[in-house]
Amino acid sequence: MIQDLQWVNPPTADEYLSFFREQIPLCIQPMDQLHSVLRYLKSKGLKLGIITYGTVQVQQAKIHQLGISGYFDSIVISEEAGIKKPDSQIYMKALDQLKVMPAEVWYVGDHPHNDIVGAAGCGIKAIWCTRDGEWDDSIEVKPYRIIYKLEELIHIYAEHHEG
Repeated sequence: MIQDLQWVNPPTADEYLSFFREQIPLCIQPMDQLHSVLRYLKSKGLKLGIITYGTVQVQQAKIHQLGISGYFDSIVISEEAGIKKPDSQIYMKALDQLKVMPAEVWYVGDHPHNDIVGAAGCGIKAIWCTRDGEWDDSIEVKPYRIIYKLEELIHIYAEHHEG
């Protein structure tokens, strides 16, 4: 962007990157029902974790901005872990921190390859959260479930544990 835009006084690459890392987290908006879904899941005694791709600075700032860190028992950030999704080791790190087995876990993500294929490859039940997409049937791995809204997790949980 620094090269492509016609700046009067262009920032250096470091200045631009610093601005990006400080400001992008401030723009994050929670998904609908994020807090109520997290409260519900925690009220059921579930252990919750995050696996996120990015730098520690940006991802921690996003989590802070959303006000959700208190819900989570494990937060694995790719930069800190030195591993990126869909590498199975990043999922195994989170499983180890949570002290759970893959078959006991749901992983909710929006990226078909990095999230769903990666998590399913470890034996985790991968739930694809899409706003309007259809699963690409050419992908060998299939999601455990497909949801369009986060609150659908409450219904899936109730179906499995209360019904």
